[in-house]
Amino acid sequence: MSLMDSDGSDGRVVSVEFSTITHATEDIEKVEEAVLNTIPPELRGSVLFTRRYLEGHYRNPIVILTAGITEAKMAGAALRHIFTMLSRSERRELSLYFEKALDEDKNFYIRLDKQGAFRGIVRLTDRDPIRVKVKTGMWRPTVEGARKILEDLGMRE
Repeated sequence: MSLMDSDGSDGRVVSVEFSTITHATEDIEKVEEAVLNTIPPELRGSVLFTRRYLEGHYRNPIVILTAGITEAKMAGAALRHIFTMLSRSERRELSLYFEKALDEDKNFYIRLDKQGAFRGIVRLTDRDPIRVKVKTGMWRPTVEGARKILEDLGMRE
């Protein structure tokens, strides 16, 4: 008997990684707060940030902030929270452009508005985002399997 679904997945999200670029004009703690605002309050205390200090194209200092949730139940709850906070039209947009948001390993990417998140408003953006990388537990990744997992967590309209 197989523990896998017929689509090659085990039907869950196994990790969610948040990352964003912090520019010299931004307060790192406020950017961390923006990321935390996209995560359910009960999980925020377990999130640890890593910082990578780099230099931009024009030698400007930048910091790459990364935080991950690698426990499957917590990762699923975090993603469900994001979907709940997005508007119906934004969930529809994610669904429409779903395949474009997948990489070759069928990891799904969502780009959230960093400034909005700081104010507690979760919405999609392409400019200066908080990038959310969603990894599923698919044994043989498929587009259909990834879509089903994410729709079950609330991506559907």
